[in-house]
Amino acid sequence: MSLPKGAIPDPQSAIIVVPSSGAARQLRRSSGDRGQFATRDELYERLHERLANPPRRLTALERDVIAQAAARSVAGQSEPLSFQLRPGLVAEMLRFYDHLRRQSQQVNRFEELIEQALGSDEVDRGAARMRAQTAFLAGTFREYERRVGDSDGIDEHGLRDRLVSEAAVDPIRHVLVSVADWIGDPAGLSARLSDLLLHHNALLRGNRNLVASLNRFAHDLHAYLLTGTRVRSSANDADRSPAPAPLRSHLREVSVARREALQS
Repeated sequence: MSLPKGAIPDPQSAIIVVPSSGAARQLRRSSGDRGQFATRDELYERLHERLANPPRRLTALERDVIAQAAARSVAGQSEPLSFQLRPGLVAEMLRFYDHLRRQSQQVNRFEELIEQALGSDEVDRGAARMRAQTAFLAGTFREYERRVGDSDGIDEHGLRDRLVSEAAVDPIRHVLVSVADWIGDPAGLSARLSDLLLHHNALLRGNRNLVASLNRFAHDLHAYLLTGTRVRSSANDADRSPAPAPLRSHLREVSVARREALQS
């Protein structure tokens, strides 16, 4: 498999998302080092390093330690559990939490949906036990989020929020996705990551449009100060409403004073 010529408009600023490191090595050999190849997890690293002040990312071991501490803290404050809290179980709870957040689900909404599905527990003791387990699970997730917030690092989900709220110093211009979504492949692109890439692309387009608008405004203002008349920079300007009267009067006075200064 090889990439066709022209598939990557700007190889230096393009990221090609591949399913595995082996696929990255194969494509790198066949494409002549055109573009940068990254797995889903490596894509987060590439986005992270382009932030102006990138925070430290928590390692998998650190996240597991925080989750274990959060689960035992909640277990000590709640009613006795109907199961033994083993380290392997907490690790699976953390995996489930990651899956929820990657699909744009919040802990509160997850708890609400489970409670609605269980209904009343006045008769069914199994539903009451399931409700207590759900409360423990949601409580553990909240305690985990609190402890991550108190730490000096962020996890994958905090990084996504940071990438949405902050502009990158050197943004990725092109992203080519060669993996399926999470429905077709458990290791594929999650819904939250897809939203992040779409938001990132829309933000770049918005920045370009804003800069272009500011450049047009600066050109029009400069021409108005020099000539005293408004210059239309494009055909679309004919549809624009005129400037307010106080602003036109002020600009006219500035233009007259500028011409008098140049003549003297």
